[in-house]
Amino acid sequence: MHKTMIKSAFVFLLMLGSAGCQAGRCGNNLCEVKETVASCSRDCKPLNIEPSKITLVDKTGTGPRGIQLINGTLIVGFVQNGPDASAMNIHKYRASDYGLIEKVNIFNRPSRSGYNLGNPTPFQTKSGRLILGFRDHLPEGHHKRFRLRVTYSDDNGQSWMPGKEDSTGFIDESDQGIWEPFFYYDKFDVLRVVYAKEKSAEDCFRRKGNRQVIAMKSSTDDGLTWENETEIVGEGVSRDGVPAVTRLWDGSYLLVFESWRKSGCGVSIPSLVIRSVQSRDGVEWGKRRLVYEPKSVKRYSSKGIDYPRASWPAITTLADGRVLIAFTTDEDYPDDYGRYGGKEDKQMNERLLLSKGAPSYEALEWDYSSIAGFAPQDERSTPNARFSFLMMNRVKGKPVLLMGLPPRAMEIDLSK
Repeated sequence: MHKTMIKSAFVFLLMLGSAGCQAGRCGNNLCEVKETVASCSRDCKPLNIEPSKITLVDKTGTGPRGIQLINGTLIVGFVQNGPDASAMNIHKYRASDYGLIEKVNIFNRPSRSGYNLGNPTPFQTKSGRLILGFRDHLPEGHHKRFRLRVTYSDDNGQSWMPGKEDSTGFIDESDQGIWEPFFYYDKFDVLRVVYAKEKSAEDCFRRKGNRQVIAMKSSTDDGLTWENETEIVGEGVSRDGVPAVTRLWDGSYLLVFESWRKSGCGVSIPSLVIRSVQSRDGVEWGKRRLVYEPKSVKRYSSKGIDYPRASWPAITTLADGRVLIAFTTDEDYPDDYGRYGGKEDKQMNERLLLSKGAPSYEALEWDYSSIAGFAPQDERSTPNARFSFLMMNRVKGKPVLLMGLPPRAMEIDLSK
């Protein structure tokens, strides 16, 4: 990454409820840059964005996730895909101006069939240890072994120690898919991880598909070993995934995740929605609730009949107690869906949604009038937000959104 690119402040000015655009018709209640007439459907909402301020993290990477350390340093983890190997890297940034401090390579796997490295998720424990959870799927004969692993650093990410292959360093492993770890401390200061885990296969319209749930485990040794697996989210044959947790001002917990619109075999390719569950203590979780459902428009893609989807939710609690959710959606592309060689997941825009005031366990409402979004471009000028992850920059008191393929980052300003 070029220092000149990093030194340009990556600011994403989001002005909700203020003047900033001309009245008109625009898609999904947004006033976006380069909004096309064809996608306009409802009155627009004032929104001012500066897409030129988006900062590139890496040209060939994917799936960035990050955290701010106790000393203020921002850590961003991502996977860099090359012709011979996939590399799991972290970049360190100054919180004051987002200047690049250093790049560290942590782990590598061959870039060939059967290997799948991804979801690098950093977290700092109360002892100061920095752990990094990630998926490390390996070929095993004619099949694949699915694994979630942890590596750790006791010097703020300068050097990394892998867990032993036969004991420590594993969150979970299975002969079916496991994905997307997310770490947090519960009310009792127990370190926990939530992640997506495939279960028994189901048959929908003569097509095999694995039911997927959100699982939870705990650790009492600073993340080296994990035990007491519990299924906390799962319904019917739905594929629930990409969990993210934040703690609310009243001490309770809110978890968001992506989920099928229907929990049964309702459509041949079920569209995705964003749902949530709440917990008083971060251990016992309540009923699932709908957060966001994209508009239901039947369309045709290279895979047949399909519907818009919302996926990859991220969440954080702001300095004023409000909750911010980021997620991706392809609902802006009902007509040209699949025009990029059938790679529909490339055409994703980002959405941001705020809660009404500071929510609590008893009272949680979303301010749907606040919803806003944008369409970042990749090297082919293809709208591509895809992945989402939120972290707070405590030094500046502002959230930072990580996203994309390739990885990009931006500071979000909600003060205007």
